[in-house]
Amino acid sequence: VRAGVTQSSRAFYREVSYGQLDLSADIFGPFNLSGSFSDYFEKRAFKAGFVQACITAADSDVDVTKNVDFTKYDTVLCVSQSLTGSTPNSAWPSGSLDKFGPYKTSHGDVNIAFISMPHNWSTIDTRSIGEVFSHELGHNLGLRDLYEPIVQNRNVSGWDLMARSADYPHFCLADRMRLGWVQDTWVAVFNFENATTRRDETVTLSPVELNPTVGKIGIEVRISKGHNYYLEYRSSQATQIGDQKLPLNNRVLVTDVIAPTQQFPSARPNILLPPLDKDLDGPVLGNGQDYEETDVDALKDFSASVSGIDGSKADVRIQYGANSKPDLTITPWPGGGDKSYQSPDI
Repeated sequence: VRAGVTQSSRAFYREVSYGQLDLSADIFGPFNLSGSFSDYFEKRAFKAGFVQACITAADSDVDVTKNVDFTKYDTVLCVSQSLTGSTPNSAWPSGSLDKFGPYKTSHGDVNIAFISMPHNWSTIDTRSIGEVFSHELGHNLGLRDLYEPIVQNRNVSGWDLMARSADYPHFCLADRMRLGWVQDTWVAVFNFENATTRRDETVTLSPVELNPTVGKIGIEVRISKGHNYYLEYRSSQATQIGDQKLPLNNRVLVTDVIAPTQQFPSARPNILLPPLDKDLDGPVLGNGQDYEETDVDALKDFSASVSGIDGSKADVRIQYGANSKPDLTITPWPGGGDKSYQSPDI
């Protein structure tokens, strides 16, 4: 219990999924493995055979009342004993992410996600078991770490649980969408790829921590295939677990998001903060601030201006092409006749 609010992984996921993901668990064991610590762990990371060894031990215990039917579960959490004495060692928390078996059981082969944690985590680290398990479960749901590789001043840090598990920050809007928790009607979409006219629209955002009460909870701006900007209004809710220690509260957050399979010239997390714009605003915007860019391909300006933040909403004005300068490119059509390649601005 912190600040009068009971915290747990279950309560966190109920909250961040808008009530669409619930957790339940059964406890089995303890079970013994035949090998030594070094047979299953190397530099605190579990080896490939550890998962199958744990499943086999739990599946074939001589006490049939302890046998586990793994076909009934989505994730197995193995809590391992740490080494003490002259050479202490313990498993570092880790989740599956793309590695789900199949593993052999007496009920047939199963595909199941896996998490490893040490029994004495609360004495090893200041983060709670719930905070760290929630992060590792994010991997089992398909989410990637956002804290590496480091991109100077652009990692999302305390804005997302996959970047910093301490204090239960919520997932960014893009990951909530990826997990299927956000309805299409909750997001305003702007695709300027084939835009021929100027756009100037204001979208009212509700706090992304809550089901939308007014307007939308997010804005998607298409940059290119598999590459979007997202804007969301982050505002701590006193009765919730997550987002209680945001880097800045009551702000519109802009994120630069690529699909996990998208290839970029350099390695990067799939969610980053965009760089500061020309007047050093963004990507965390308060009242009176804006995020601006020039669409180099189209020679048009893009702007997202924030106003009306009052704890219950934020107004975001999206403009595209509103401040564009004449296009001086020589083209075949402006002049006509024998002047067909003459710029219209000459």
